[in-house]
Amino acid sequence: MKLYEITKDMLQLQQMLEDGSVDIEAIKDTIESIDGSFEEKIEDTVKVIRNLEASAKAIDLEIKRLESMKKERKANAKGLKEYIRTNMDALEKRSVSAGIFKVSISKNAHTLKVLDESFIPEEYFVKQDSVINRELILEKLKQDVVIPGVGLNQTESLSIR
Repeated sequence: MKLYEITKDMLQLQQMLEDGSVDIEAIKDTIESIDGSFEEKIEDTVKVIRNLEASAKAIDLEIKRLESMKKERKANAKGLKEYIRTNMDALEKRSVSAGIFKVSISKNAHTLKVLDESFIPEEYFVKQDSVINRELILEKLKQDVVIPGVGLNQTESLSIR
């Protein structure tokens, strides 16, 4: 997917990045070796970044489409299994030979069904570790509340507009 037209050298760079065939140091060396001013290299590099981000977004959309298709097919398979089960139950058949398939109804492994949790002895409960409420601490620190053992951290990131 191309949003921007880029030079032949930068196009090769983009293809190497998409293939995953080189590490970031080789990419940096390639950019350094391309002719052009610093600003031109930055512009071309940002074009590659935007093309890669657009490609990643397209992949995300395709993943969602495929996940939806997968979910639908699993639901259809489950519905057909229920159809077979209902008909086997109606005919009181526990096993059927159907061409190359043998279909049978069998008992599953035991599972636990909790009827009333209040009757279960304490020894059968799992103790949970405490979890830090990061959002609350961050909110308090921003209000200048001193909390031992924590502090505010602020990083920087590159902004491309």
